[in-house]
Amino acid sequence: MGAIHVNWPDVVGLAVIAGVSFFLRYIYAPLKIRGTQTREREPRYASVELTQLSPEVSWKFTQAASQLVALSFTAVHATRQDPKRRQNSAVSLWVNRSARDSAQVIAVTTATHTGGERRAMLVTFRTEFGDRSTIVTTNAHSPRVFPPNPTVDTVICSDLYDVTLLYQLHCARVARDAAGRTATVESLRDGIAYLCNEHTETFQRLIKAGYYVEDARAGRYLATYRGAFLMTYRYLWPWKQINLILRQRKAERLLQELGFGGLEAMLVRQRSAALAAAGAPVPPVLR
Repeated sequence: MGAIHVNWPDVVGLAVIAGVSFFLRYIYAPLKIRGTQTREREPRYASVELTQLSPEVSWKFTQAASQLVALSFTAVHATRQDPKRRQNSAVSLWVNRSARDSAQVIAVTTATHTGGERRAMLVTFRTEFGDRSTIVTTNAHSPRVFPPNPTVDTVICSDLYDVTLLYQLHCARVARDAAGRTATVESLRDGIAYLCNEHTETFQRLIKAGYYVEDARAGRYLATYRGAFLMTYRYLWPWKQINLILRQRKAERLLQELGFGGLEAMLVRQRSAALAAAGAPVPPVLR
C-alpha cells in the first residue's frame, strides 16, 4: 500500500476556520447578545388605531379581525410599544366572553442592519383558568428562547395561518383538557394593564430561572451570562432543529388525537378554505 499523503497546511487551515466559526457562534455571539438583551421593567405601551400602523401590518390586522369577529370575539384594545425601538410590536387584544377565551394578534417589526424592516405576524388563542394555568394555541414561527412555563400548555402550529382553523383546534384542546377547571377573562378588562402584568410575570419567572436580573435603579431587566448563552444556543444548531422537531411532533400527535387527521390534513383544509374564500374552484383532492 502506498503511503497516505496528508496536506497539513490544508488540515490546519480547515481547523482554524472551524475553530473561528465555533468561537464566533458559540462564544462571541452570546456575549454580544447579552448586551442587547435588556428590557424595560415597565414597558411603554400606547393605544393605537390600525390606520396608524404600516399598510402591510394594518392589512394583516384587518384580515385577522374579520375572522375573529365571525368567531364571536370582540376587540378589547390595540396597542404598540415605542416605535423608536429597533424592535417594536403591535398587539391587538380580543375576547370571546361567552367561551371565556382571549386572542392576541401580534406584529413584530425589527429593523435590519441594511436599513430595511423584517416583520413577523402571529395569532395566539388563550384560555386562562382560575388556578392560573393556561391553555395556549398559536401559529408563532420563531424558536422559543425562554424556558417553558410549567403552568402553560402550549401547542404551536407555525404553518396554520387560518384563524378559524386555529381556533377550532384551540376549542378542541380546551374541551378535552380543561378537566373541571373554570376559565376566566377577568384579567382582560384593561388591555394595557393586562400586557404590563404579563410582561412582569414573564420576567419574574425568568429571573427565578437565572436568565435575567433586575436592575432596580435603571428600571430594567438585564440578561445574565447564563441566560445569554442559553437563549443564543436555542437559536443555533443542533438545539434549534431539535426544538422545532419536538414542536412539530407535539402538534402532529395532538391533531391526530383530537380527530383533525394531522398537520398535513389541516393544511389541506386551509388551502381549500383559502381557495373558496377567493372564489376559485377547489380541486377534488382538497375537498
